[in-house]
Amino acid sequence: MGKQQASGIHEGWVLGISRDAGSRQPFLELRADADNELIWVAEMTLSDNTWYHLAATWDGGTGPSSVRVYINGVEVQAAMGSGSLGQPVASIFAELALGASSGPPSLHHLDGAVDEVAIWNVELGSLAVQALFQQGVDPQAPGLRGFWPFDDGTANDQVDALRIGALTAALVLDNRAPSITELVPGFGGYMVDLPGDFSYELFAWIDANGNGLHEAWEPSGVHSNRIDLQFAAVSGVDLTFTDTFSIDSDGDGVPDFFEFAWFNDPIAAEVDADIDGDGYTLAQEYIMDTSPVDANDFLRVTDVLSSAGQPPKMVFSGSNTRVYTLQTTTNPGDTNNWMNVVGQVRIPGIGSSSQAIEGLDSTSNRLYRVMVELP
Repeated sequence: MGKQQASGIHEGWVLGISRDAGSRQPFLELRADADNELIWVAEMTLSDNTWYHLAATWDGGTGPSSVRVYINGVEVQAAMGSGSLGQPVASIFAELALGASSGPPSLHHLDGAVDEVAIWNVELGSLAVQALFQQGVDPQAPGLRGFWPFDDGTANDQVDALRIGALTAALVLDNRAPSITELVPGFGGYMVDLPGDFSYELFAWIDANGNGLHEAWEPSGVHSNRIDLQFAAVSGVDLTFTDTFSIDSDGDGVPDFFEFAWFNDPIAAEVDADIDGDGYTLAQEYIMDTSPVDANDFLRVTDVLSSAGQPPKMVFSGSNTRVYTLQTTTNPGDTNNWMNVVGQVRIPGIGSSSQAIEGLDSTSNRLYRVMVELP
């Protein structure tokens, strides 16, 4: 798709899929004039006979770093980025082409199918692109300048009724499986009725931050199955999740998923920095599973409970992704003198600010502390 002058140097822009030597690589080209051209090519190669959600953003910059391309909601890296824009890409009077660019038709037609095309006048962030992939386009969304779902048998814009499109290729409205996107819990059983004779894909992920969207750093898995009869049943589906929880791009000891969750960048934060001023570094906040941007969120003992005939309990703020050990000493000045309390080692956290741990001896003069560890 694109909007370019049909003659001369083709000023304008085009988002497409390269077919040089059968590469099938998405690319974005921006051209202001003969001396100002920016070309960005993804390193990912697309497969034939497969639907992809393709999105590209440009922040108005001059170099390749100003472009981001996403496939199925996940940002992909560049195989090539070249050129620069010394001046803005000017508004041009040219037709917008979907499924082709505005150049000679024999050279620029897409050998494939296009559906649900949208154009925005704002740069969308990674979370917004993921939401588009998972939930589709909201025709009332701010910043949306054009939307062509092709569901009404026309190529008309659903945002601006004055944009009347002309179809020059076949419009396929039938023989498509319905798009079914439902967020369901990962416990117990779940059943959904699907029309037969279509291919379906089951996508699942661990929603680590609880926002209902799949982030690039959250482990995920896909299972595909062909259903040939409308009442066929598929059960016992096994998914192998990608182990993104262990990826540490910058090797600082803090996994990407933790840095993505708080800073949306796996390498931006310094591992030894006390970002929120609570006395704990980023590395320590990761081990505690506490917020590195909230000075009031850190592992601490909040109370000691005592009742007649019962041993006292130490109350602390725990995480359901960590384990805790109660330790004791009679000499706090000797760091090697702390000992684990028998029976109170690697107790699973329950994700509560009032988690209690037993094992305190009120009859002796001892000190106690809670140690947190990764599972």
